[in-house]
Amino acid sequence: MYPNINRPWVEAYLRAALEVDGQKMPERIVAAREAVAGRFRDLEGNSDHHAERHEMQSALAALTSLQDETRIWPTAAITHSMTTLLPKLRHKNAAKGAAMTYSGKKV
Repeated sequence: MYPNINRPWVEAYLRAALEVDGQKMPERIVAAREAVAGRFRDLEGNSDHHAERHEMQSALAALTSLQDETRIWPTAAITHSMTTLLPKLRHKNAAKGAAMTYSGKKV
């Protein structure tokens, strides 16, 4: 999709798309959007670069999706862990503790 990674907007986009730190994600998204906007300004009045323009539109759409996901992810992650993962972990630990103390011996 992005054959020339040496373009600043592509590098900024990839930094945002590959960021794993949720605290850094919003700033990476903003930087990528600004880099894409800058490239669009560079291409004003130029009728060439159709493929690159299409790639930039796709990158902006992906950044929007990524931004939406980062807005809901912390809430979704906390809700998921509190309602799904913690009860399973408690049940697993309770079963493990019961098995270890069965008849006063470790099993």
